[in-house]
Amino acid sequence: MSVRRVWLRHVTSNRRIPVEVPTVFGRSDHYYEYTDSDIRPERLRPDVAEGLSALNYVKLCADDQASRTHGLLDPSQPALCDLNSTNGTFLNDREVPSRQGEAGPLVTVSDGDRVTIGRQTFSVELRDMGEAEIVQEVGKARYAIVAAGPHQSQAAELTEAFLRENKRCNVRRVSDPELLYAGMSRLVEVVPEDGMAVIVLIAECRGYQLNLAGDERAFPEFLAQLSLVPGRKVLVIGAEGDPTACEHYFQSEAYEDMVLLTGPQAAMLEGSELIVPTLQSKLLLEKGLGDVENPLDGLDALLAEQTNILQVGWIDQFRGPLKVTFGSRKRPDDMGLSHSLRLGSSTFRF
Repeated sequence: MSVRRVWLRHVTSNRRIPVEVPTVFGRSDHYYEYTDSDIRPERLRPDVAEGLSALNYVKLCADDQASRTHGLLDPSQPALCDLNSTNGTFLNDREVPSRQGEAGPLVTVSDGDRVTIGRQTFSVELRDMGEAEIVQEVGKARYAIVAAGPHQSQAAELTEAFLRENKRCNVRRVSDPELLYAGMSRLVEVVPEDGMAVIVLIAECRGYQLNLAGDERAFPEFLAQLSLVPGRKVLVIGAEGDPTACEHYFQSEAYEDMVLLTGPQAAMLEGSELIVPTLQSKLLLEKGLGDVENPLDGLDALLAEQTNILQVGWIDQFRGPLKVTFGSRKRPDDMGLSHSLRLGSSTFRF
């Protein structure tokens, strides 16, 4: 069975945007609720604006011809609509219909069509792909590093196999901080802007210090290095000790394109076998889950097979020592891409 995948290619920069979920174009990187102080306060009804809150966004940073929430592309059709913008949305140089206070009617788009919003033009690319081809394509954009000292080599080896075989990641295993930092520098070069980087640390936590193979490094220093890597970033700490200080620092200082999973190191192994139950399947089938400890369980639920958009719907439905922490800082406008991982979405910036 084939699935139609949709991309938009920015004509000026040649950047290619995968459109996997409904995506809003405009000058805002999040939904904007119009107020009486705006020039056109009636532009979108509050209930319509609220409905845009969990979607992906393409932010046209410096384009004063684009409205804050200008137009929307739905890849399931695929089709385009105008969001009652000031200057209109154009398909192949023809303005698409608009409606007062709400989204206009959807207009079907085809491969090779041109979409113009403000001063920006995008070319539509459509491709029918089989499931195996999609999984392979997604895997090409996934990279992982597993870092553990010699005493945790068994857990590291099994974790590496899990990431390679179950999650289709390009994996490297390292045993000391210098190799870890060198590996992250390499990720800066190879991870695409809409790809995925997974770092698994099997380490001791003491305050803001991480102890890997007897070598202590400050967590803030590590986080600063990780923030340079493009794409979505998932940090997993199988912790010996208390990771609370690291969790608090991550919550305030990490960017919104980063998420931290922490859990007890001992929960990752049972005898000589890695514990990798499927959290998402349990949630769907049992509708109620007991205590969850294993940080790899959270990773298993976050990473789906056919997309690099993180699956976050399960996060508020479990309890236990497993802790999920999202970064809250927004990327500046001069960055190419940011992500709101709490919503499972991404924001491209032009």
